[in-house]
Amino acid sequence: MHYKASPFSSIKQFVRLIEKRIPLNVKIVAELRLMWKDIIGEHNFKKSQVAKCEYIPKKDKDGKNTGEFSKRLVVHVNDTTSPSALTAYAAEYLEKIPKRFRIHSIRFQYSHLPFMDLEPSHIPQTPFIDVSEEERKQIIQQVQSLAMSPDITQSMIDYLIVRKHLQNKK
Repeated sequence: MHYKASPFSSIKQFVRLIEKRIPLNVKIVAELRLMWKDIIGEHNFKKSQVAKCEYIPKKDKDGKNTGEFSKRLVVHVNDTTSPSALTAYAAEYLEKIPKRFRIHSIRFQYSHLPFMDLEPSHIPQTPFIDVSEEERKQIIQQVQSLAMSPDITQSMIDYLIVRKHLQNKK
């Protein structure tokens, strides 16, 4: 079986292509998840996670939409008492969020769903692909050195492992 060569001359070219297709609010969430511990502190980090970035229509004095939007960060909290406690410190947390994100408010809400593990050491391996452990580790190290969001990192690792698998089959 013959496979076409990849249209990507480098990993960076592939990453740029992927990043262009990711909506801005998803990029904001991914970046804020990575810095959330520094923003909210160790104790609160364990019970909260950035969930989404919402666009809220701005209204004029008469209550009509102005056509402009502000960004609100929605943070899931894993116990029922924390949302109100964390809301009391929302202004303090907003100051710690980099200005480039232009987040105007934070809403803390209870969520019973388990939080996503963001540690790179917990990136699952793809068991059906015939790639040596050494090649797999090399790919993971190469991708992690690019310092991308966990979702993009995992996609890149999966892509490169499959690509290596196909090269090995030739």
